[in-house]
Order: sequence, then C-alpha cells, then structure tokens
Amino acid sequence: AIRYSLVDRPRRFWIGSMALRGLAVVFLILSLCGPVWRTQTANMHVCFLVDVSESVDLDSCLQALNEVKQKMESLASGDTASCFLLASHLRSGNPDELQKMIADWQKNTPDARFRRNTNLSGGLRACRLQFPAGVVQQVVVYSDGRDTTGELSSALAQLRAEGIGVYRKPLQSLKEKEVAVLSCSPSVPTAFQGERIRLRAKVVSNCDQKAQVVFVHQDVVQVEMQVELKAGVSQDVDYETTAQTSGRCLWSAQIRAEGDHFPLNNSLSCAIEVAGRPRVLAIHQKPAAMRAFSRALKKQEIDCDVRPPSGLPLTLEQMLTFDAIILADVAATDLSTDQLSDLRRYVADYGGALVMFGSNNSFGLGGYYQTPVEEVLPLVSRYEKKKEIASLALALVIDKSGSMSGDKIAMARSAASAAVDMLGEQDKVCVIAFDSQPVEVVPITSAALRASVKSRISSLEAGGGTDMYPAMEYAARQLRSSGAQVKHMIILGDGQSQPGDYEQLVAELAWDKGTVSTVALGAGADQNLLQTIAMIGKGRFYATDDPSLVPRIFTKETANAAKSGVREEPFLPVVVTDDPMGGALTFDDVPPLLGYVMTRAKPTAKMILVAESGEPLMAVGRFGLGRSLAFTSDATEAWGAEWTEWDQFGKFWSHALRAIIRKKTGEGIQMLDENLQDWYVQRVDEAFNPVGEIQWQTRLITENGAELKPDVHECGTGLYRIKRPEGSSREQGMTLSLFDPDREGLRIIHEPGQYPQEFRLDAQAAPSFLSLSEYGDGQDEQVNVQSSNRLDNLFVVLALICMIGGIFLRRV
Repeated sequence: AIRYSLVDRPRRFWIGSMALRGLAVVFLILSLCGPVWRTQTANMHVCFLVDVSESVDLDSCLQALNEVKQKMESLASGDTASCFLLASHLRSGNPDELQKMIADWQKNTPDARFRRNTNLSGGLRACRLQFPAGVVQQVVVYSDGRDTTGELSSALAQLRAEGIGVYRKPLQSLKEKEVAVLSCSPSVPTAFQGERIRLRAKVVSNCDQKAQVVFVHQDVVQVEMQVELKAGVSQDVDYETTAQTSGRCLWSAQIRAEGDHFPLNNSLSCAIEVAGRPRVLAIHQKPAAMRAFSRALKKQEIDCDVRPPSGLPLTLEQMLTFDAIILADVAATDLSTDQLSDLRRYVADYGGALVMFGSNNSFGLGGYYQTPVEEVLPLVSRYEKKKEIASLALALVIDKSGSMSGDKIAMARSAASAAVDMLGEQDKVCVIAFDSQPVEVVPITSAALRASVKSRISSLEAGGGTDMYPAMEYAARQLRSSGAQVKHMIILGDGQSQPGDYEQLVAELAWDKGTVSTVALGAGADQNLLQTIAMIGKGRFYATDDPSLVPRIFTKETANAAKSGVREEPFLPVVVTDDPMGGALTFDDVPPLLGYVMTRAKPTAKMILVAESGEPLMAVGRFGLGRSLAFTSDATEAWGAEWTEWDQFGKFWSHALRAIIRKKTGEGIQMLDENLQDWYVQRVDEAFNPVGEIQWQTRLITENGAELKPDVHECGTGLYRIKRPEGSSREQGMTLSLFDPDREGLRIIHEPGQYPQEFRLDAQAAPSFLSLSEYGDGQDEQVNVQSSNRLDNLFVVLALICMIGGIFLRRV
C-alpha cells in the first residue's frame, strides 16, 4: 500500500510527494510555536492621558489639552495618537471635544462620580489596548500623581515588561480655597462611664486662613473652636470631655471655613465603647409623658433617652448605640420603611432588644400588622373579636387610574388585602375601584370569606381617567345596606378628580354614623379636597409620597374603625409564669391598669402577664440574636397612672429590660489593627488562651443598607482574617456583626465611613509616578524600535501549499 499509489507514477514523484508532506508537517509545527520576524520601525503611537480628577485644577487640564493638541498635530507622517481624560476610568475623544466637556463642568455641575477617584493604574492598563502592532508605544500622563488605588507601581512594571514607554507631565493641584479633616481619633477606644477622654482632630488647609473646628456627639454640637491654619501644615485640635453615656458613642469632628470648595472632606467620625449602665431609647408622641418612667429607670442605674417619633435614629449604626429601643407611642406610619427594616436587623442580626408598649398607636392600631417590627415582636397585631363587639362595614375606595400603575397599584392591592386580614368574622367589606367610572371589585361581603375577597382584590389593575364621586356614592350605598353598627370608608387617590357634591355625600354618611378617612398619594393628589372630606367625615387625613406606606395606613385605619382594638377598663394583671422577673418582685400589691391593646400571642412567645380576660399583657420572645418584649398596656398616666406610683414600678421595668438586653458577651473577641484593608480578630477564652476552629456567623451591613457576606479564614491559632467583600470600600460606613455560636459571644464592630482619598489635602504624588521621566526631556525621542511581525499565518499557508503539492504529484 505504501509502495504503490492509486495512480501508477514514477518513483521520483512519490519521493517528492512524501517530502512535501513532511515539509507541511514541519510548517504546521512552526506555526504553533508563534514565530515572529523583528524589524526596525520609526512609526509611533502615543496615548495622552489627562488627569481631570477632583484634586486637579481644571484650568491646568485645559492647558494640558492644548499642549496635547499641538503634539498630535506635530507628529510625523505615519505616527498616530489617541487622547483620554483620566479619573475613576478613561474617557476618549479628540482634544477639542474633551476641552468642551471640561468647560461645561466649569459652568455647570461637574461629573462628581467620574472625578471622585484617580485610577492611574487602571487607566494605564486600559490604554494598552489602544496600541496598534509594530509601532513605538508611548504613554504620556498629565497628572498631579495622586493615585487613589495604590496599584500604580505594579501597573508601571507591567507596561515596562511589554516595552511601553511611560512619561509624566505635572499638573497644577486644586487652586480653590480648601480645608479638610484628616483624622478624628479618641485617646482610648474603650472607656468607663465618667472617665475623661480626649478627642483629637487633625485638620489642614491649602492656604492661610481661619477656620472653625466643631466636635459633635450623637448629632449634637458639643464645642466649637477657632483655629489659624497655615498652608499645607496640618494642625491637631484636641477636645477633652467626660464619657457620660454608656454604650457605643459616636463622635465626629467637622471643620468650617469661608469659601471652602469641597464639603465632602469636612467631617470624619470615630466610635468609643463606653462601659457602664445600660442605655435605652424610648419613642413617644409626647416625651413629657414618659418622665416618670425615665426617672424610675435612672434610679435603677439605667439611662433612658426619651424622644419624639422624629428622634428615632435614621440609620442602623445610630440604633446600635442603644441597648434597647422602646416604641412607647409611635405609629408605623410615622416611621420609614428603612427604619422598620433596620429595627428588625437591630434585633435579629445585632442582638438588640426591642420593646413595644400599648397605646392608640401600637400594634394593629398603629399599623404594625405584617411589618418587619411585628415579625420581631412576640405578639400578633391581628386578633379575633368577641361576638358581642359591634360589627364593622368597611368600604375601600381605590383610585385605579393610569397614574396608579406600577408600585402604586401593587401597594394598593397589598393595602386592601391587609385591611381585610384585620377584620373579624362578623365584619363586612366592599372594595370599589374607580377611574372614569366606578368598578365593583368586591360587593359588600362577609369578611369570613376573606380568601375569596383577597383573590378578587389581586385582579385590580390600573388604567383610565379619574372620577372619584360616583365610586364614593356607590360605596356609601353599600355601607348603608350592610346593616352594620359601625361604617367606615377609606379613600385612596393620587390625582385630581372630576367635580361632585362631595361635602353633601360625606355629611349624609356622617349623619348615618359613618366615618371617612382619606389618603393622598403623591404630590398630584387633590389634598385640599381629600382633607375636607376627612374633616367632614370625622376621619383622618394622610398625605404621603411613599406607596409602601399605604398598607400601614390601611391597617391602622381598619383597626381604629373596628373600635375593638382597645379595652379600656380597670383590671389587675395576672401572673402566668412560675418565676416572674427572676423572683425579684412580688405582685401581691400590684395596682390595677386602666386599659390595653388586644393582641394574640405567637406560639413561640413566653407569657409573663395576662389580663383578667386571659388576653396577653406582657410577653417576651427571641428573634435571631436578640430578644423582644411586648407590654399591651403602657407606662404613662394614660393607662398606668397608679402603676407609676407603685413602689416597685422602677424595679419592675429594670428587671424586665435587663432580662432582654443582651449581656456584654464581646469579651475575648478583640479587634486588632483597624487601619488594615481587611479586619483581623483575636478570639481568646476566659484564661486568655487562643480559641481556634470557630464557625463564625458574620453579617456586614453598609451605611446605605446593603447586606454583604464577608469571608472568615483562620490565619493563626485564634487569629481570624475577615476579608472585605468585593464591592465594599473604606469610604462606606460599615457595621460588622461577629457571633461565636459555641460560646454565645457577640461582637459588633462599627467602621465609620471615610471620604474618598481624592479629597485628602495631605496626599502626595506617588513615588512611582515621580520616578518617571518627564515628557520632553529627550527620553521620548525614540525613533527606531524593533517591530515584531507574526509569521504563524505564513507557515500555515506554506503548509497548505505543500499539502496540495504532494497531492498533485501523487494524483496528476
């Protein structure tokens, strides 16, 4: 088979064919080796990078682009160039376009997101992709050299290894008057209550000027100091104070100066852990009503801060400065969705204690049904009404016009369903939607058929015009035909309605012992009309821009209209546990209470006290890492006038709160150097021996509410490295929870946010940037370099030719 071919040919053709086949194999092997042919070339491509970050003067950037334009025009024939603006990333364009962009920044609002960082290393690596093959490759960087990534040296090493020349041209730093706080630190990270501590702020200015340095504690200004600053010289400003409140105390140093350019770098914060008495926050509509409660706790060595609803912290970080938070008299409608979620996290993820007292703004009456707060509490807002309690007919009149599409109509459906859940078996409900015409979603129906009612509500969709009067008229007829003793209408609208005799309609319903409440959703709603309707209808008016608030409003209104959420009559608490309050109290002489909110206990709740009717009065429960307590009566003169005079009143609440406040279990969990990129934690036991192989439960929440999951690795016996998750940075304030489940150890680490490095006035040019040759010194005048031309494609073609030649000699 080898000796003879299919076509009888002379032997020399056979030898030639075999030789060509061998050459084809050789050429294929050579092509796989990536051969190149090096030649000398004078052609050049230059990438010009102009730094336009916040630390650079924009006039200097415009001058640099003029210079770049001249350089590009003076390039020799065959040379090419590209131009980029450099900040957090690259933006390409010709010099004229980029100059126009900078001029727009000077006249209007600059692109703050683009300019807040100087990513020199990323810009250098990205511009490598712009170079054509076989030419001299040069990069010219116009910058002040302040690299905010810290990776410039490695990027320069990579470009040198690839034969790319990098040169620098200095730019003028920011000229505008500017002051900044460089650091804020306490003399000790932990202190005892009553101990003297010193706070030190390091401040600096880029020019000689006067400034004011302010120290702030818990958002309250403590002192203001005048300082004389010299250009470029940092100055320490000290403030001594006494640690008066226990727990985590947040301090910040702020600087103010006339004509200051950037406000972002004017403040830095620090936290001090103060050991001492437990610290409690109580929220009440009338803080003065909680004076007796606050005084009683103070006698029991518990600090109690009483605030109105606006005083509830807006961030989880601020909530964590308290050992317990008491919602004494505040409706869910007075709290934001983020605050409700943060209260849940405060308990579940960080071991905080949450307490709710009874009032007309608590539990279901306060709109807490199916909220994150109710999820934490041991009691449920929804209750089963007694048969003797008057039945309710509830009419829900909901705007379904086109402007209600999206989240608004979704929240309206959710609100209507939640309202139905709050009704008792003997109550009745109807749902009337309206656009340009009324739409009967649910006719007057028994609330016992709640599954069917909620199914119909789920079909509600938005679309059409807005005419509210016919829908209200239809709903009023439904209420009159219900035969219920209590009639209530809730109207939800987000726009202007067609005219109608609203006042007469509502007055007739009020005369028939009906009430009307209204909800104005969004700025476009006719608030004047809806407010008038609520006033004539003896109901309540709500105005909100947040659709997520509507379900809370509906459940609050439903509970109030039912008139059975509260029982106001004297009664004596009944102890239902064998060892109430740890045996520290006797209830033989306990005075009566005057009222309570009716609720239901969750299966996991531990009942402490009940009313004489058997309904819950006090219950505790565990949720996640923390605990909660519900007391359906209150601690003020409204329902507890005699209790506030009880000789064991303070002791009662002291033991109740101490029972649910997490004990200080962070001993033995020590945070090491906080200035490192990642966190390092040392875990030791009672004998200070390192503890290894801990299965940590970790949770990290940023200041904007994002939840991240950090990785924990044991890098030494008892030493753990907690890696900062991707997407996080030291610019964000963070709260880290570390829980040791085997030893019940919990440590909460708060890292205050820092402003971007770009805004630090003490920043210097990176040494690796200063080591570069300056453009125009002669080093950039290379005219001949070796150009590498790839030959792999050539060898593939040669192999193909040889294969075809071999076939030709054998067959033709």
